[in-house]
Amino acid sequence: MSDSQDFEKLISLISDLVGVDPSKLHEGSSLFHDFGVAGDDGAEVLQAIANEFEIDIGDVDGARYFGSEAPYNPFYHLQCFLKGKRLDHDIVRLEISDLVKTVKTRKWCEPGS
Repeated sequence: MSDSQDFEKLISLISDLVGVDPSKLHEGSSLFHDFGVAGDDGAEVLQAIANEFEIDIGDVDGARYFGSEAPYNPFYHLQCFLKGKRLDHDIVRLEISDLVKTVKTRKWCEPGS
């Protein structure tokens, strides 16, 4: 399969899983930061991509890119607000370009690598 076919397949898969129009997905998009995909939903997207393109993501910690599925904690949110700290400060920005590299090489590529 060609790179352009893989790209189209990746965008279509993400679009279907996330419910975002494919025209809004570009290489600089982050599923968490731009579209609010978080927790287990993000992990499911990664697993679907891994299954579709036969990529081993066994060591990948989805919480680094999508946050944890921890229950809502209003005190944590209040503390962040009072300190002027963003809630997503610890989330690594995983962009579609990173997923494209992963699909192209058929192995996990850390963001920014």
